[in-house]
Amino acid sequence: MSYAELVFRVQQVKFATSVWCCSFLVSVMAQLDPNILQTALLQVAEATQTASRAAQSAAQSAQRASTSAGSAGGQVKPAIDWSKLVNKPPMSGKIPLQMKT
Repeated sequence: MSYAELVFRVQQVKFATSVWCCSFLVSVMAQLDPNILQTALLQVAEATQTASRAAQSAAQSAQRASTSAGSAGGQVKPAIDWSKLVNKPPMSGKIPLQMKT
C-alpha cells in the first residue's frame, strides 16, 4: 500500500467516524423530552440575563467610582501597595536557616 493510498484510507475512516457520530447524536436528540430541553434553555436564558445585569451593575459602579474620584481632585490609590513587594530592601547580612545548607 502506497503512502497516498494510506492517506486516502485514513480520510475514509475519519469521514465514516464523523458520519457515525452525527447519526448517534441525532438518535440521542430524538429521544430527548422536549420539555426537559425547553426547561434547560429557559434556565440558560435566565442565567444569561442575570449575568448581564450583574456586569452592567459592576460597570456602572466602576464608572461612578472613577467619576467621584476624578471630581474630588485626588488620585485614585490602588487597593494593594505592590511597591513593598517589588522594592523589597536587601537582606541585612542575615542568612535564613534554609539558605545555610
